[in-house]
Amino acid sequence: MKCLLIETRDKRKFFTHQKNFGPLIEFSKSFKANITLVNMTGGELLDLEELATAICSASIKNQKVEYEVLTNMLNTNKNSKKNLLLQSEKIQNFITTTFKQGDVVDFQKIKKKFKTLTLSNATICNHVKKSRDKLTAEGYKFEKIGAGKYRII
Repeated sequence: MKCLLIETRDKRKFFTHQKNFGPLIEFSKSFKANITLVNMTGGELLDLEELATAICSASIKNQKVEYEVLTNMLNTNKNSKKNLLLQSEKIQNFITTTFKQGDVVDFQKIKKKFKTLTLSNATICNHVKKSRDKLTAEGYKFEKIGAGKYRII
């Protein structure tokens, strides 16, 4: 059955109904808990009142339940250094691939492609510069065709 998995900072895991997502958003932000949509087999789903009691009680341990992660609903660790490095690598790989395909690299297209990251123009500019520097070292040459638009010559 599809349900929400709430994982607290101390790595305890609780399962609840999908309908409880709205009320759990502020809790997640305040207490840095991750919320994931999972497909669970077996196990017990907690209502909000039971969930609150269970989270506050340090004596309650994790359920031994099998589950499959479907979607990460709310990740409070999204700005960890590891995740930022992975995001940077993904953005730069996209830019490098776009250049190598002969397409125009456009800041606005990059912003749309990675809109969930809310990138500033300065951040995009740095990623484009790093990609250009790497490709320049490989012998590629570039031209600017407009504001925030570049391509390989």
